[in-house]
Amino acid sequence: MARYTVSQMAARTGFSPSALRYYDKVGLVAPVARSEAGYRLYDERAGERLRFIARAKRLGLPLDDITDLLALWDGDECGPVQSRLGALVGAKLDDTRRSIAELGAFADELGRLQARLASARHAGPCGDGCACLADGPPAAVCDLTTATDDPADRMAVYRRLFAHAYLGRERTVAGIRFRFRADDGVEAVVRDLAARETRCCAFFAFTITTTGGEVLWDATVADDDTARGVLEEWFELPETLREGTETIRERFARRGLEFLSRGQGRSSTRSSEPPAGNTSRTSPTPRQ
Repeated sequence: MARYTVSQMAARTGFSPSALRYYDKVGLVAPVARSEAGYRLYDERAGERLRFIARAKRLGLPLDDITDLLALWDGDECGPVQSRLGALVGAKLDDTRRSIAELGAFADELGRLQARLASARHAGPCGDGCACLADGPPAAVCDLTTATDDPADRMAVYRRLFAHAYLGRERTVAGIRFRFRADDGVEAVVRDLAARETRCCAFFAFTITTTGGEVLWDATVADDDTARGVLEEWFELPETLREGTETIRERFARRGLEFLSRGQGRSSTRSSEPPAGNTSRTSPTPRQ
């Protein structure tokens, strides 16, 4: 039967020699023998045990849980190991999903703050009314300064989507929902549009799901009167998309939505017409 020294087993399994010595010390993986010179010697079974430990570590399991699993492993029955590992993985999955949700909420908060800092310029020292100190909901601002697409082109994507795949709309507990047929490519188009709009309007949050042959596009907004007004206008898109880009922009502006455009700063319904020759940069697409 083959025997492997610490350095050889380390090379075979990816663990460091110091880790193997530590595992021997705490009783996780003991050598099967010692050489005449007193060096630890391992067999293939120890290598399998170490690969199992490596797998458990990649799953983020703590050492105590790995120790419990190895006690079952020593029983030479896979069933108990699978059952215990399944329970641990399920708990780790729940923790991971909670962490993802928390990180998503934190990312939304950062996005809203970024939009507020970019739009709510404050003269004088920081204080009341300064975006640096504000903790409330974000201002309803559509930041087009970093948009990488042309508003007219984006509007064309909206019109094609609603013309060919739109099924209906409904109000939800938290906001609104558009329903589309789940034809080839529809979900990708919806996700792409949602991503573009999120980059512009940080006060919006979107969820896209596909179920029962439909793509559901859910939209919610921050707890803000203006944002809720913008959401109401967003709900009217199936009817208003037939209008021109600038007309749609004005509809949202009348709801209180303000726009940041390249080279122009802030604009709203008070500035209903873009400067000549710059229409494509100052006529944003509808903001959810």
